[in-house]
Amino acid sequence: TVATSGSAIVYDDAGKNLHRNQYSFASGLLGAMENEGSYFFDAYAVHPYHVAQAPEVKDVWIENTTWSEQAQYGKVAFDAYGVPAGKELWSTEFGYSAKDSEADSANALQKASWIVRTMLLNEIGKYHEKMYVYDILNDGLNTSDGEHNFGMINYCENAAWNNVTAYAAKPQYLAMAQYNKMLAGAELKSANV
Repeated sequence: TVATSGSAIVYDDAGKNLHRNQYSFASGLLGAMENEGSYFFDAYAVHPYHVAQAPEVKDVWIENTTWSEQAQYGKVAFDAYGVPAGKELWSTEFGYSAKDSEADSANALQKASWIVRTMLLNEIGKYHEKMYVYDILNDGLNTSDGEHNFGMINYCENAAWNNVTAYAAKPQYLAMAQYNKMLAGAELKSANV
């Protein structure tokens, strides 16, 4: 069983004083922890978005934290509330919108590199046992709408009318394909970077 609050981490310090609001994974996770709910799930899913910056840079939209600082608080909360060994923390949504970047290959390439770097940071820090990129397919064609542009593949409906090749792989998809090809079966030996 995978439990989720379907939202991002918002915290005060070391997982002890997590904000409880509609955007906070803490609302669901801490409620479950305080009532020994961790005995009833195998994994807990979070959405650790790092919206406007590279994963190594503090993002003012997400509590002025780096991706790694944000990601570690799930494990800290697990430890603080004595979650039994063997329970996993999953990232069932993370990604970077390529908003306004369809005509700007530098921005789209930059966002693609951020996805790969986030995956590498997770591998080094061992924050989440599973990582799922949001979203496989763009939700629309409006390049100024961030929600339309998280996809790793172009939207299909009326794509030709908007000078977009339907179902074409975007840089994010190609970067993840190369990441998976290069690191399949690899084992991290050192985190010195």
